[in-house]
Amino acid sequence: MAEALSYKAQGYDTFKFRNGTSWKYSKLTMQKYIPILENLRQAVGPDFKLVIEKFPWDYDTIIKELCPVLEDLKFYWYEEPVEWTLPDALEKHLAINEAMPSVMVSGGESMWNRYQVKPYAAAGAMNIIQTDANLSGITEGWYIGQTIHEFGQKYCPHNWVGGLTTIANIHLVAGVPSGHMCELNQTFNPLKWEIFKEPYPISNGVLTIPDKPGYGVELIDDIEKKFPFVEGPYYKRNPKFEGLDLPIWWS
Repeated sequence: MAEALSYKAQGYDTFKFRNGTSWKYSKLTMQKYIPILENLRQAVGPDFKLVIEKFPWDYDTIIKELCPVLEDLKFYWYEEPVEWTLPDALEKHLAINEAMPSVMVSGGESMWNRYQVKPYAAAGAMNIIQTDANLSGITEGWYIGQTIHEFGQKYCPHNWVGGLTTIANIHLVAGVPSGHMCELNQTFNPLKWEIFKEPYPISNGVLTIPDKPGYGVELIDDIEKKFPFVEGPYYKRNPKFEGLDLPIWWS
C-alpha cells in the first residue's frame, strides 16, 4: 500500500502489482489475499487505477473467487490470467473477460508478431495488448498497433527491461492509433536510469518524448566500461532459497 501511495503522490494514475513469490512457500491463500486487495483499494481511493498481475491459480479459482472481487473493487485490468500458449487459452481469456464486464483483460508480453496477437484482439479476449519492442522490434510493433486498432483494443507495451527499451516503447505507443499507455518498471536498475547523458523527463506520471534525432537520447561516454559485459545469466539466486524447488526468477 505504501508503494502504491508513493506513486500516486508522484502523479502516476495507475499501479500494477503482482502477488509476490511462490505461494507454496509464503502460505498466502486467496482468503488471506482478498482483504489485502480491499485494503489497497480503500487506501488509494476509487479513482486510482489498479492493475493485478498473473496469479498461480487454476482457472476455476480465477473465475469463481478472484473475478468477482476485481469487478467489485473496480480494478482497471487483469494481466495474463492464463498462459496464452495453452490450447484453450483464448476461450479461457474470453470467459474471464465476460466474468468481469468492467475490468479489462491484458496479455501478450511474450508475443512478438501481429499473427499471434490478432486472434485475441479480434475475439475481444484481450482488451489490452502488451507486446514489447524488445521482442517485436519497432516495425512489427507498429503493425501490431495497427492490427489491434482494427478491433478496438488498446496498446500498452509491457516495458519491463532497460532504459533504451523504454524510449523505444514510448515512441512506438505514441505512433499507433491504439496507443494507450506505457508501463514503467520502477525496480532498481542502473541500465534504466544511468545510461543516458540526460535522464528522460517524467513529471506527474507523464514521460515527455524526446524530439531529437533518432530515439532522441544520448548514451553516456564509455558506457561499455561502466557496464561491461559479464558472461553468464543475469539472474542470481537468493541464498535463502537454496535447495527449494523454485524457479530462479521466483527467488
